[in-house]
Amino acid sequence: MVKAPWAEPGSRFSVLFEALVINWLKEASTQAVSRQLELGWNAMDGIMRRAVKRGMARRASLDPKHIGVDETAFRKRHDYVTVVSDQDTGHVLHVAEDRKKTNLKAWYASLSGERIAAMESVSMDMWPAFINATLESIPGAEEKIAFDKFHVAKYLGEAVDKVRREEHKALMAEGRDDLKGSKYTWQYNPQNMSARQWRDFKSL
Repeated sequence: MVKAPWAEPGSRFSVLFEALVINWLKEASTQAVSRQLELGWNAMDGIMRRAVKRGMARRASLDPKHIGVDETAFRKRHDYVTVVSDQDTGHVLHVAEDRKKTNLKAWYASLSGERIAAMESVSMDMWPAFINATLESIPGAEEKIAFDKFHVAKYLGEAVDKVRREEHKALMAEGRDDLKGSKYTWQYNPQNMSARQWRDFKSL
């Protein structure tokens, strides 16, 4: 069989036409594109599968230095998927069901030693499964893991509020209400505090 330069093996469409279909799929639903271009479901499925195969082949050659690991809820029941992305390009490198340690470790295991060694940082939240999978899979991970600032700020805020509640309870036992109504005063960003807010904070 002679390979046609304008089409991929197994396809009865030209490369340009398949590119047109993929571009339309970025703007409309599969059903709408199928109807407008008069393509059957098998034809649509083949075009999408070949596009995914091409994309995965391109990603296989990437050596990301800075990756991000995150979980995303995609249903109302809070079912999660794990998403690994290249922090420099924004490309999604891997998607796995749920957010288990074993799934992330399996992805790390699929990479060559050279690709693992090339990683300089791994950004993530503080989910234990992600932390442990990375520590067990990447040499020197202790110095490469970077927790995202959103979760660091969240846990810091919760810790500050826990101490405030404990101190407030102790003061109330002494008949003092110094910390009453001060919950949000402790959460302000100092750079955004007004003069009045600074006075209130210093009085505490």
